[in-house]
Amino acid sequence: MQGKLKKLWLRIVLFIAGFAGVFIFLYPFVTKGIKNIGNLTGVVLGICLILYAAWFHRVNRRVKKWMTRTAGKVICGIVLLIVLVAVGFAAAGTICMIRASKSAPKDETVMIVLGCGVNGDRPSLMLTERLDAAYDYLNTHEEVVCILSGGQGKGENISEAECMYRYLTEKGIAQDRLYKEDRSTSTRENLLYSKKIIEEKNLDPQVIIVTNEFHEYRASVIAEHTGIKPSAVCGKTAWWLLPTYYLRELYGIVFEWIF
Repeated sequence: MQGKLKKLWLRIVLFIAGFAGVFIFLYPFVTKGIKNIGNLTGVVLGICLILYAAWFHRVNRRVKKWMTRTAGKVICGIVLLIVLVAVGFAAAGTICMIRASKSAPKDETVMIVLGCGVNGDRPSLMLTERLDAAYDYLNTHEEVVCILSGGQGKGENISEAECMYRYLTEKGIAQDRLYKEDRSTSTRENLLYSKKIIEEKNLDPQVIIVTNEFHEYRASVIAEHTGIKPSAVCGKTAWWLLPTYYLRELYGIVFEWIF
């Protein structure tokens, strides 16, 4: 009896976790049209949990049957190995993200704000989070100058750099403290083209990178490859966006490690 109750509760937990996962990862798509490999992965994992809970006994019986055969043991071993490797990468990536986001500025005098989506001519929520973090720091560190890095993408009436420039100057940041880098289309280009501005203006290559918490690690790795020594000021990501972009960033980190 107790065994049946434990299995029942396990199925309930799996159902709840599955439906919660599908909701959390679909919400950014339904409300903001955000779709990427992060919420796709989350939705797929959530559906897998729901299906497992629905066919709990059937799946378990099938696995037990497979485990009596050599081929079944091999397949289950491979699946388990893949899961363990994925969990290991996720754990390592998460630790790296947290450590990089805690890399506080010291006496740097140059800041780079990494671009993000622009809705027409207004900053997206995620770009606003970065800009607010940049503004707070610039407002209390008047010696710091700032490179605004981001080109113009699909659906954007102006470049991300121009959007950031308008946002910060409207809030009172002096124009002569801001440099616009408006050609880049990726994090790597953000930092490569910003490095050229640093060299042209004879600025200090020890910089503060402003982006969202989950993105700081990969940005810092790329920055170091370009000869930039980074510290971090993080935009605070909305809770309902964080799971989607966290998973997406894990893919980016693994890609960076491998290639």
